[in-house]
Amino acid sequence: MKRALRLFLFLLLVFIICGQRKGDRSGRGAAGPGCRNSSKGAFVMPKHIVRTIRLAHCARGPERCAKCREKDESKICLLDIEPPDRGMAARRTIEVEINGKKEWHEFDVVRSFADEAEARRYAEENGVADVELSR
Repeated sequence: MKRALRLFLFLLLVFIICGQRKGDRSGRGAAGPGCRNSSKGAFVMPKHIVRTIRLAHCARGPERCAKCREKDESKICLLDIEPPDRGMAARRTIEVEINGKKEWHEFDVVRSFADEAEARRYAEENGVADVELSR
């Protein structure tokens, strides 16, 4: 009896861990009716965007963190709005308009650019369509 219970709990745990990726909003799982990349008229959310942001050390920002105040400057950055393990780490968020709807996404900074021309050149070469540099 104990062995059957252990097997059941193990399989349940595997199902829970593996099943979490199936319908998440990143589109990395199976393309079911709730996924963004299903073939029935849905869209694929962009993974990278280019924005001018204030640099920060953590999610609290310069208002509440001394290390963030030291880094307080604006830079043009390439942002990953589908970082790995979303929701499992404290990350900053940004409002992004996708398909006419405004959504909040957490992000990781992938790289920063020296100037606007470099950012636009990178976006054009790498297919990054969402570029907003005004702030």
